[in-house]
Amino acid sequence: MSDDGDDTTYLGNDETEGSEKSLEEELDDEVTGVRETALVECSTTAGPFTISLIKSWAPIGYERALTLFERSYYDHSHFFRVIPNFLVQFGISYTDDQDLKHFADSTIKDDPGIGMPFEEGLVSFAGSGPDSRTSQLFIAYGPSRSLGTEPWETPIGEVVDGMANMRKLYSEYGDGKPHGRGPEQYKIRNGGKSFMNENYPNLDAFLTCKTTRKKFLNGQLIKEKEVPVTEKLEKPDEADKTHTRKTALRQKAKRLVEDRTPNEMVFTASIIIAVLLTIIVCKRRGKKPTVKNS
Repeated sequence: MSDDGDDTTYLGNDETEGSEKSLEEELDDEVTGVRETALVECSTTAGPFTISLIKSWAPIGYERALTLFERSYYDHSHFFRVIPNFLVQFGISYTDDQDLKHFADSTIKDDPGIGMPFEEGLVSFAGSGPDSRTSQLFIAYGPSRSLGTEPWETPIGEVVDGMANMRKLYSEYGDGKPHGRGPEQYKIRNGGKSFMNENYPNLDAFLTCKTTRKKFLNGQLIKEKEVPVTEKLEKPDEADKTHTRKTALRQKAKRLVEDRTPNEMVFTASIIIAVLLTIIVCKRRGKKPTVKNS
């Protein structure tokens, strides 16, 4: 798949080597039998859909795609290549996060192929050659003799809900130039969201995505972790600050008491009692207490 309309994927990203874990580290635990999957639930302008990512199919690709979804990389980006009966492609983000952009543009190694024929709903990375996968993904619209023939097109998951909405994506622009009227990828990168809205106003786009990692043992769910749509480190509010200050004062008072000897504690208690008695007597006389410096 490429801009010139052939059946190979095209990216046009940097070919910087990513600092991904080794294949052995990414594989599911063969000793304990634990298996990991993840649900990615996305809302779009064409309606919601859900992808099930399966780690055992392609552990390296699984971790890259899931991390990008978790970090909201695909949020608000367009489905820029929609070709009926073939595929829909996406993965050029409009994020301002430079670290996230660098991560997304770095390449990862290919996963070993699992020999799975492409059917409707299968999800894979788009690539341009060996070890070229970065951030772009595609969803197959049906069987294809050309998809899955290269190692970088190993499926990483499948659409398990909302495929009808994926078939509703606007497709009149077709492929990228010169075989269609769709956007050229370098122009998407240079012009960003404003370029797309101005020149391709009918293209559908992501809204937001939510992910849930799940681990199974012998088919039974043993761990589930949901990642919210946005995960930010926020400053504590004033109530939290007040609570923190009170806690610190209590701890300080406790340390002062614990650090004193028994004689010092008796002496301190005597002074406190004397001051309290002085205050009580003065209040009864209607006078303000006067405490002399000793």
